[in-house]
Amino acid sequence: MKQQYVDQFEEIFKSESLRGERIHWKLSWFLYTIILILSSFVYFIQSNEAGKYGIILSSINLFYNLFITLFIFKKKSVGWVSYFTMFLNVLSLTIYNYIDAINNSTIIPATTATILLYSVVIFLGSLRMDKYLIIWTSMLSIISMDGLYLWFYNSFDPYIVKQMISTDVLSQTYRTIYLIISCILIYSVPRSILRVLRTQEQLTRENFENKKNSQHDSLTGLYNRLYFEQHLSNCIQMAKNFNHKFALLFIDLDGFKHLNDTYGHDLGDFVLKAIAEDVSATVRENDLVARIGGDEFVIIMSQISDFHEVQAFSCRILSAITRKRMYGNIELLLGASIGISLYPDDTENMEQLVKYADEAMYKVKRSGKEGIMFYKSINTHQSM
Repeated sequence: MKQQYVDQFEEIFKSESLRGERIHWKLSWFLYTIILILSSFVYFIQSNEAGKYGIILSSINLFYNLFITLFIFKKKSVGWVSYFTMFLNVLSLTIYNYIDAINNSTIIPATTATILLYSVVIFLGSLRMDKYLIIWTSMLSIISMDGLYLWFYNSFDPYIVKQMISTDVLSQTYRTIYLIISCILIYSVPRSILRVLRTQEQLTRENFENKKNSQHDSLTGLYNRLYFEQHLSNCIQMAKNFNHKFALLFIDLDGFKHLNDTYGHDLGDFVLKAIAEDVSATVRENDLVARIGGDEFVIIMSQISDFHEVQAFSCRILSAITRKRMYGNIELLLGASIGISLYPDDTENMEQLVKYADEAMYKVKRSGKEGIMFYKSINTHQSM
């Protein structure tokens, strides 16, 4: 069961990662189209050389976006796609800032608002719900931003530098710290979601275990009396609604107390678990098997067609219970008394249905044990 939740947990993250990939893919179409338009305006209208490189870089990114469309539509998660996409985003932003600095002003790496886009790129990387991708993108962004600053630092105009606080080393340190803080904050998003999912998975598993324990017998794993009564009530309601018939088999083991007293509880537990497994393997998919007492079992045989079907089914159950078993060197032979009541032929009342099956079972025991008897057969002394 734990593995099932682990698989579901991994599937959730995989789904969110693919969803983040699609969101970034759509945003890339939008952003680089806007950049292409603005770069064209800068180049053709303002005759600024930096616009030409903006056109080239945005066109490359749009072409790359077109190239990965196949992966997006096929919902394929390919590791290199995410990492190369973020590398291309950071590289394009860095190259544009570099070209802009060469063509316009060398202090652009320290003054332009474009450097704030590095934190946006880091955020886009977080959409994949991959903490390593966030670290990768943040590392590239910090190296690129500081690399541009150091590259052009010696070219800064001394007069302008004195007038602008943002051009000194301390200001660049602040910008670096800003990116690091952005990385930490963004990094915490998938980690927080991860903790929430793990907590939810743990609570779900605990709720499942609690529900299972409240409905199942701890020794055999069969349903217990509480669940049997709830299910029987539901069966009666369904039978009324759809005009179905079903049978209730009340089973009591013959000779179990003697075996338990003679050889101990370990052997008794072995017998109960073995019988539970054999009976469960014999019943049909929609039938219910429950242990309601020490060596008492019940079976609800759903949607029966006639008496003979129930009779044949009961014989198979009896054979499954009474077959020879070995416990070490001890040969175990058990009998079983099975009483059967039919809904609605015998009664439509739940308590009476159980009572009639119990009475039929005790009739078998008083008749010499090991056999099958229908409640309607008690007065006619017909048994098997």
